[in-house]
Amino acid sequence: MLKFILISLFTGLFLTGCFPVVKPTPPTYTVIKTVPSDALIADCHITKPSLTKKEYLLLSGEEKETFLTSLVLSLKGNLSACNKQLAGLRNWKKETLNKTDP
Repeated sequence: MLKFILISLFTGLFLTGCFPVVKPTPPTYTVIKTVPSDALIADCHITKPSLTKKEYLLLSGEEKETFLTSLVLSLKGNLSACNKQLAGLRNWKKETLNKTDP
């Protein structure tokens, strides 16, 4: 009978939580920085003119000047737009990498 009382007492203490409680550890969060790859922010490639050297030499003086003017204006415009876009991406990447984790 005494054995039964002791077993009941220990079982009761065990079920009521008199033993140490293990608290779960809080989850840890990691900030993953996402930035564009270096291939996306590389400088733009300049396209070659539509005429070859031989075709260009066959043009008259005024045609050469017209061709060169239109080529320079189109390349300058494309390069300027591309560099503005890439400068924005480079700045965004730099700011993202320099931010401190919360």
